[in-house]
Amino acid sequence: MELHEIKDRVEEVTGYYPILKECYGRQASTMSGGERQMLAIAMALIRQPNIMLFDEPTANLSPKMSIQVFEEIRKLRDDLGKTVMLVEQNAINALKCGDKALLLVSGKIAFDGQANDLLNSPELGQMYLGLK
Repeated sequence: MELHEIKDRVEEVTGYYPILKECYGRQASTMSGGERQMLAIAMALIRQPNIMLFDEPTANLSPKMSIQVFEEIRKLRDDLGKTVMLVEQNAINALKCGDKALLLVSGKIAFDGQANDLLNSPELGQMYLGLK
């Protein structure tokens, strides 16, 4: 990618995350956890990937910021047409965000199907998601 293309992509991507414009000139280490997650997503988007992988994107974030990160992941899928693979301990919010789910228990597949089916499964929901 040439320099002008990179600048164009940065401008486009920061349009998705206006908070990052407020962070120009700051080191990432001075940003909040949520701001750093948005920065990481923006950095990945500059390369125009078709698939985005997330490993615990809400780890160590406040509940409010976790909700915002899930919203941004939904936007990647719905608005930008990205395929998203998500590994997340916050299973209920991840399932609400996703289309398909894979539940691993002791390294074995306990469920492979639609996210809503797992959310609505009384047995699996109670046993693995804490739902009643």
